[in-house]
Amino acid sequence: MVRELKEAGYRIYLCSNASLRLRVYEHRIPGIGYFDGTLVSAEEHCIKPEPAIYRRLFEKFGIRPEESFFIDDVQANIDGARACGMDGYCFADGDVGWLKKRLEEVTGRKLTGPQ
Repeated sequence: MVRELKEAGYRIYLCSNASLRLRVYEHRIPGIGYFDGTLVSAEEHCIKPEPAIYRRLFEKFGIRPEESFFIDDVQANIDGARACGMDGYCFADGDVGWLKKRLEEVTGRKLTGPQ
């Protein structure tokens, strides 16, 4: 999914509530090379769903929240993103088909690949 979005021209960022050890092992994360940037909460001294983490994401990568879409597996983190002006989708069920449908609704662009 990340590869497909990247190939479709989307900028993709990782905002993680991980520890500093993420930096040691991030090269092992499948698809990490598709991300345009990563933000690790331990480095920023704030965590999702605190507003400060989203503001730091916007600032660090020049992201406009109203033009962005946040995907997370925790609803509280989606709610935090929405409170900061960024729409989102809770991907806790792992249903790629529904995620693609929601992205297509938001962007007006058809995504290819298996559903």
